Amino acid sequence: YESDVAGQIALTDEVIARKPDGVIFIPTDEDALIESAKKMKAARIPYVCLDSDVNLDDGHVLIATDNFAAGQKAGKTLHALTGGQGKIIVAAHSEISSTGRQRISGFFDGYGTGASALPVVYSDSVPENAYNGVYQLLTEHPDVTGIVGLNEPSTVGAVNAARDLGLLKNIHVVGFDSSFTEIKYLESGAVSAVVSQEPFNMGYLSLIAICDILDDKKVKGNILTNTRVITRENKITGEAQKDIHEKNETYLKAAYENALHVCGHLGWNRVCCAENGKIKEITIGDFTILNSLQFLNLFLLKTRTVFSQKKLPRQY
Repeated sequence: YESDVAGQIALTDEVIARKPDGVIFIPTDEDALIESAKKMKAARIPYVCLDSDVNLDDGHVLIATDNFAAGQKAGKTLHALTGGQGKIIVAAHSEISSTGRQRISGFFDGYGTGASALPVVYSDSVPENAYNGVYQLLTEHPDVTGIVGLNEPSTVGAVNAARDLGLLKNIHVVGFDSSFTEIKYLESGAVSAVVSQEPFNMGYLSLIAICDILDDKKVKGNILTNTRVITRENKITGEAQKDIHEKNETYLKAAYENALHVCGHLGWNRVCCAENGKIKEITIGDFTILNSLQFLNLFLLKTRTVFSQKKLPRQY
């Protein structure tokens, strides 16, 4: 869970005890994980923050969405849909992570004035939590005109709550991310727009960054990836199409093979990762690498020829 800070602290301690060459770190709380980051630094274990940051000025690398700007896009999009009129609901994943705080702040900056915002619903990245919170608010305020979900579980839970109350036809929903469920909602009109990130690119760049650090190469401190607004009208054309991944055997096979290519190039035989709150050691060649090492599940079809040439591109 997003709020299981103590669990991540314990997990990080276990990782440090294993003495890895490097760590790709996704802090659940930018303040509470400071000591964990300091422990890695003291143990001379370089780390790269992926997706969310830790509030520590130690020169570490951050690779993430520009979450404030992404929140602004969501706010401007919803404002255009509602005309800035009526009550709105914000469903967010976390009030303690840097991503949650920045997206919320960016959203209100982008939306501007003119609407009455109800208390923020925090889902902890659990759709049922978003559902329950949004359901309660909609029951008390059936005249809501707009909802924003600031990550995928929050979006899905919010849409389901509005649908079950029979209010969806009167509410504009702007979501975050571009999961298969959200794209279906987009196609059906349940969601008006989604702000799509570049999760594969973030994972790819974090892997490149940690390898460069281990090779004593200079790495830029903050690398912020792009977002784009996808609507029903633009989802099948242009750049937006790159954010919608077809779930089929060809894609999974290619992603798996490319993960093997890069692991072989880097000389990795075994990799440790966190899965369901536990450390799991994986032998390269185990197909579960796709689910366990999400940051390796980013090697798309077009990178295959590059890896077969035994060199790593700077970004995918």
